[in-house]
Amino acid sequence: MVGILRKKKKTNNRTSAGSSIDRFLVRAQYWLDYLEKRIATYQGKLKKLDNIIKIAAKRKDKDLIIESLKARKIVKANLSRYMGIYRNIQILINRMETAQMIKGSAEVLSEGKAILDALSSEMPPEKVIEVIEGLRTSLTKIEEAAEVASEPLTASELEEFDEEDLEAEAEKIIAEQTLPKVEKEEKEEELVSEDLEKEIREILESET
Repeated sequence: MVGILRKKKKTNNRTSAGSSIDRFLVRAQYWLDYLEKRIATYQGKLKKLDNIIKIAAKRKDKDLIIESLKARKIVKANLSRYMGIYRNIQILINRMETAQMIKGSAEVLSEGKAILDALSSEMPPEKVIEVIEGLRTSLTKIEEAAEVASEPLTASELEEFDEEDLEAEAEKIIAEQTLPKVEKEEKEEELVSEDLEKEIREILESET
C-alpha cells in the first residue's frame, strides 16, 4: 500500500512539474510577443530621430540636433532594456527546453537499461551458448538426414551384387540356351544387341 501511495505521489509531482513548465512557456511567449512589438516601435523611433538629425544638420539647426540627440539617448536606453529582457527570457526558455530534453532522455535511458538488465538476467551468456550449441547439433542432424535421404535407393542394392556370381550365372544361362533341344520350337524373333541394351535400360529406369 505504501509503495502504491509513493508511486501516486511521484506521478503527481511529475504532472505538477509539467503543468508549471507549460504555464511558464505560455507566459514567456506572451511577453516575448509584447517585447518584440516594443522593440520594433523603439527601433522605428530611432530611425525617425536619425532622419531628423540629418535634416537639422543640413539646416545647421544646432538646437534641434541637441534635442534629437537627447531623445535618441532616452530611446536607446529603453530599447536596450527591452532587448535585455527579451534576451533573458529567451535564455530561460532555451535552458528549460534543454533541461526537459535531458530529463526525458535520462528517463528513456533508464527504462532502456532496466529492460536490458531484465533481458540479460533471463538470457545469461551461458544459456545463449547452450542454445547455440543445441541449434548446431540440430542443424548437423538435419544435414546428415538430408544426405541420407538424397542417396539413390538402388545404389546400395547394386553394390551388394558379386561380379563373380553374376558372371557364373551368365555362363550358366548361355550353356542352357545352347543345349540341343529335343523338340523343335517355333523360331523366335531374333533381337540385336542394341535392342537388348535398350530394354535393360528401360527396366532399370522403372526401378529407380
